[in-house]
Amino acid sequence: MASRDRSGALLAAFYLCWVSAIGTFGPFLASYLASRGFSARAVAWTLAALPLVRVLVTPAWTYLADLVRAPTVALRFAALGSALTFVALTRTASPGALGLALVAYTAFRAPVGALADSVCLAWAARTGGSFGRVRAWGSAGYLAATFGIASSLDRLGHGPALALTTALLTFGALSTWTLPAAPARPGPSLWPSFVRLLRTPTVRRVLAAGVLQQVGLAPYEALFPAWMLHRAGGVWTGTALAAGVACEIAVMVWGRPWLARVGPRRALVVSFVASVARWLVTALAPWTAVVVLAQALHGLAFGLYFVAAVDAVDRAAPADVRASAQGVHQTVSFGVGAALSLALAGALGGVASMRAVFLTAAAASALAAWVASGIDPLPTPRAR
Repeated sequence: MASRDRSGALLAAFYLCWVSAIGTFGPFLASYLASRGFSARAVAWTLAALPLVRVLVTPAWTYLADLVRAPTVALRFAALGSALTFVALTRTASPGALGLALVAYTAFRAPVGALADSVCLAWAARTGGSFGRVRAWGSAGYLAATFGIASSLDRLGHGPALALTTALLTFGALSTWTLPAAPARPGPSLWPSFVRLLRTPTVRRVLAAGVLQQVGLAPYEALFPAWMLHRAGGVWTGTALAAGVACEIAVMVWGRPWLARVGPRRALVVSFVASVARWLVTALAPWTAVVVLAQALHGLAFGLYFVAAVDAVDRAAPADVRASAQGVHQTVSFGVGAALSLALAGALGGVASMRAVFLTAAAASALAAWVASGIDPLPTPRAR
């Protein structure tokens, strides 16, 4: 790491466990719900409804973290709650109880990414370390997790995946308690700064572009694995997911100098243009191998987009609401955007009509590139 501060290594361990846990469960949630008795329509609407929970809870968690000046403490409790509610989820006996357990799990899991990103950005600003390189450990875990589960799901079912997810969430939650954390210190009202954040033109453009980008990314995460499993089987599905995440890791690890040189605005535009190409090929290519190769563009479509968007929002945010800024970004992009895009995917036909979904995503990404091109120049990253 760039400093002797051990927070970087601890955060890397956390991301490794946490994002791996997302990879062992999230991409296969549609298949799991179907195995538990959910109809195809119920699966689609459940996947569309869960991001709305993120919309409700994430800003509250991150605003509280800023208010008490203790994002690490908030991260600890959110991660621990996620592990405990997932255990409850695995023990439900009926579809109704499973739905309620999913809501509870999402309520704790939703703010974890924003809180962890805020803590990691603070570490990077303090030590000169790389946010992308630390976050890439999570992507590496996701790659291994999705490939392993996709390749074995046909033979082993969902049981081993649930057990592995439980273990990873538990280890991830425990690792947050080893991070250095200042005690909570309630401060004055942050509402004026929060309102100023929401009125910042750069933040608004990043959020609008993020919603548009989710038209492809959310169905990719939630529905693409099931579509590929039906089309080509587990090995091809795992290979497609692994190809995308491998390139995502490369961008996060080695893209920092280029991102610093071109800035978040240009990086976002490049990401969205790459997304247009990816969704067009995914929708129209007649050969499975070409579809798999196109997933390499995930490195730009998500990896570059995510790092650049997080950087842009952090630079543009008032200093006292930086955790809230990441919460707003994840709420709108990965909450509102995901809910709308999955509802749209369901209206287009869900898993059975992924070609129409990805053609729509290509058009949305083209619009996102236009929105991002209007972002004003941003200040240099600030020390904390």
